Amino acid sequence: MADSTTSYSQPPPPFPPNMASFPPPPPPMPGFGAQDPSSSTSGATAASQSQPQEPPLPADASQTLYIQNLNEKVKPPIMKATLENLFSNYANVLSVVSHTNLRMRGQAFVSLDDVKAADKARREVHLFPLYGKAIKISFAKTKSDSVVKAEHDEQGGEDSEAFQQHKEERLVRKKMARRGNVLRRRELERKIRAKRTAAGEILDSDTTAAGAPPPSKRAQQEMPDEYLPPNKMLFLQNIPEGVGKDELESLFSAYPVTQLVCLPACLPLSLSLVPLSHILPSYPFADSVGKLTSSSFYARLFGSFASRPVANSLRNSGPHQRSLHSSSSDSRSSASLTMPPFSKSQESSGSPIPDDDIAAARRFLKYVDASPTPFHAVATTSEMLDAAGFQRVKESELWDDTIKRGGKYYFTRNQSALVAFAIGEKYQPGNGVHVVGAHTDSPNFQIKPVSKRTKDGYLQCGVETYGGGIWASWFDRDLGLAGRVIVSDSKSHDSFTGKLVHIRRPILRIPTLAIHLNRTVNEAFKFNQEDNTVPILGLATEQLNKRAEAWAEVAKSTPQAVGSPIMADKHHSVLLELLASQLGVGVEQIQDFELSLYDTQPASIGGINNEFIHSPRLDNQMSCFCATEALIASLEGQAGAAALASSSSIRAIALFDNEEVGSVSSHGAESNMLPALIERLVSLPITTSSSGAAAPNNLYEQSIARSFLLSSDMAHGFHPNYPSYYEENHRPKLNHGPVIKTNVKQRYATTGPTSFLVRRIAQLASVPLQSFVVKNDMPCGSTIGPMLSKLGIRTVDLGNPQLSMHSIRETCGTKDVEHKINLFRQFFNSFEKVDAQLTID
Repeated sequence: MADSTTSYSQPPPPFPPNMASFPPPPPPMPGFGAQDPSSSTSGATAASQSQPQEPPLPADASQTLYIQNLNEKVKPPIMKATLENLFSNYANVLSVVSHTNLRMRGQAFVSLDDVKAADKARREVHLFPLYGKAIKISFAKTKSDSVVKAEHDEQGGEDSEAFQQHKEERLVRKKMARRGNVLRRRELERKIRAKRTAAGEILDSDTTAAGAPPPSKRAQQEMPDEYLPPNKMLFLQNIPEGVGKDELESLFSAYPVTQLVCLPACLPLSLSLVPLSHILPSYPFADSVGKLTSSSFYARLFGSFASRPVANSLRNSGPHQRSLHSSSSDSRSSASLTMPPFSKSQESSGSPIPDDDIAAARRFLKYVDASPTPFHAVATTSEMLDAAGFQRVKESELWDDTIKRGGKYYFTRNQSALVAFAIGEKYQPGNGVHVVGAHTDSPNFQIKPVSKRTKDGYLQCGVETYGGGIWASWFDRDLGLAGRVIVSDSKSHDSFTGKLVHIRRPILRIPTLAIHLNRTVNEAFKFNQEDNTVPILGLATEQLNKRAEAWAEVAKSTPQAVGSPIMADKHHSVLLELLASQLGVGVEQIQDFELSLYDTQPASIGGINNEFIHSPRLDNQMSCFCATEALIASLEGQAGAAALASSSSIRAIALFDNEEVGSVSSHGAESNMLPALIERLVSLPITTSSSGAAAPNNLYEQSIARSFLLSSDMAHGFHPNYPSYYEENHRPKLNHGPVIKTNVKQRYATTGPTSFLVRRIAQLASVPLQSFVVKNDMPCGSTIGPMLSKLGIRTVDLGNPQLSMHSIRETCGTKDVEHKINLFRQFFNSFEKVDAQLTID
């Protein structure tokens, strides 16, 4: 974009999507904690058909549930309140019995007023990960006092004869059980003693209980996570102060939540229970069989809420999960976190997100690392298109015998801009062109036409700033060199071509001044862009000087090398030698070049959960990559071939250069690149009428009116350290989906109808969307959107949110790569149909 006290702590989970942008949830259905609508007269048949029959009550069913494997670190008052809130979703809780004595640790009895509800709770809550431990539930063998009391409430409750008899029987059973335990213990000790005596051991006279084996020191064995079944509830902890039930209901408003329960605010931990039984088949990120993957739901739903992260312990349809514990600087904000699984390779990097979920992000890393300049971006894109079966054409040639309906083509301009398009089999003159537009360039330093500088023993290269970069971020970085070099094809120097060069090692550096010489540097890092940003190439040693003199003599003795002497005067000979070595040509063959500095550090995936991409040139190679992948994906396989066969439009991507400096070039968005393409397509023989009559003269204008442009550039993601720079209600978050950008001063080209159409397409693709407007007291950047919309093409400006825009290294979300590709692919496949549903003019 152009400028203008418990141990339950965990790292912040991934960011949530913009829930408001999801498709509307399905209508409420009977399920966990909700009244069954089949009880009403209307819809009873449908409800009975859609809901499975309740299983019959087991023979040992009881209103009292026996809970085991509770977390002993949680204080009993908190645990009791938690259990009461948990089971109140099923029926009225009569009592919760939990003690701290050795025999009752980690256990509790919960009594409900309905036996069917107790059975349902036993089935659904069994192995639910409560406070980091999977609780085990079974029926109690006897009735609890509270159940008997409730049954005989009309006869006086505790004072009734039946209750008193029950209480006496319970005490007798308790006494007998304890006596039986003592007798069994003694019998065990006797057998062990006899066995040890028979083995010849000499036992001490005071060895009575010593005959028994010592208590086991082995750690308690817990059921492995992979054997735990899915659970349709979410357990939330670490909810920030001031966030109540209303805020949580708003957070989950996009989903068919049937119940939301919170503990009293005075407790240090809060609990929310959210049943997901009806989300699983309809959630937009479910796989093809409707099964929700743990990583997909976890990574897209939970994240930063208010001022602190909402932690969760999640069990859903992912069968394999693991627990992750880490400390927090704030002991009050702690939690136990259940994370999705990961392989050994992921574990080494601390990543709980499976590679499949960020595969698109990893493909982007390869793309951007191979594309340090617009020239390389176009070359990399061309390779992708070639592999997908696109045919390269040239603007300088006639297309009459080349371009066909159902064909896939692309052309480049200046090696730094590219247009690719596929023509529908049913395309007719005047039909629309559906374009995703982006730009290939990013802010950088470029070598000046005369770059040779030497100062006090240092070899330096003069550079010029390109675009509106955050130039301070370029200091103290390992800088390589890449770009295009004009070389003669042979030593005869009768033909010339442009070759790409990519020097991947750090040969340049712009060092900062030591703090000892600039004590105020941390107050304000000020520098002169001309004097203080000159990178160092090396040291002007005697050896380098001798090599430079020798090369200069060779160059002068080669009169046919037109550019060589001139180049030797303009640039350091060691630099020219390096370029020649990289290109495999003689130094004398170098005639001119366009070279840019770039950061040699590869792009990477980072964040505690692999939720971020740290990379150069996100603005705007991210859009170039996503547009190319989406176009190719929309045409892949039988489905893609069928889509193109039934299409009556042209789908295209247009990747322009020079956006960061105004787009006013022959290969920028303000050039004739896109309109010239449309003019050529409407005038080709394939678009003339079947009768042979000449095509009408207004086909170009008709095609423009029917066309649509997705102007894709990056957007400003919300920065937690600078909240005052963002409009209060428009704070895009990373990994929440692309951002539709609006500006009433027309710095962005989005309108109501174009925004509506994109939202409809995003709904079809199950892609979340966000919105952005700049604050009234701040200037607004712009994109290629307003420039191209002047042609008359309907346009919307959108892009993925990122941090540190125009820095040498920027940050965006890993999930948003897939979001954007899916949105663009759906755009290519569905725009004709969606557009036909809207009438404006």
